[in-house]
Amino acid sequence: MSSAVEIGLVGECASHRFRSLKRMRRLASPRSASDISVGCVHAWRLKKKTGPMHADARTAEVHEYQRQYGMTPRPDSKLTLLYARGDTALRADEVARELVCVDYLYGTTLYGEILEGYMREVAALLRRAFPGLSWTDTWRIVAFYAPIALRLQMVSACGIRMPQLGARLVYCPAAC
Repeated sequence: MSSAVEIGLVGECASHRFRSLKRMRRLASPRSASDISVGCVHAWRLKKKTGPMHADARTAEVHEYQRQYGMTPRPDSKLTLLYARGDTALRADEVARELVCVDYLYGTTLYGEILEGYMREVAALLRRAFPGLSWTDTWRIVAFYAPIALRLQMVSACGIRMPQLGARLVYCPAAC
């Protein structure tokens, strides 16, 4: 399996992510050196890292889905970049749907205005609950979980429903 490291495979599950197969092996359970499990119940998936030419095609794929859903693609999307590099398990249509839903929340709620302050408050609460946690680790945790939590809270508190994305999106953010 040494060829896997040479071609740049990475493994990930919902809770763990490693930059290389070598690091996964080092942290693997002691049963065998080739065992990919690190003691979590999450299924491991190996994927080949994508090159720059392939990344452009993957970005274009996400942008095409966004256009089909009626959204103008943005060049600064972190999720699109993750998909283009092969760093997420999501498919192109799932990435586009996530981006359309976040864009919908931005257009119909105060999500964009509240997010930064909300993340700061969550970080402060986390630091109070776990005083030994470094600021770097605190911010990594908050940056991952807080936007998801706030989106769910906004949907619940505002009583809105996400648009059905089987067909073109039928809302206009400028009119909301």
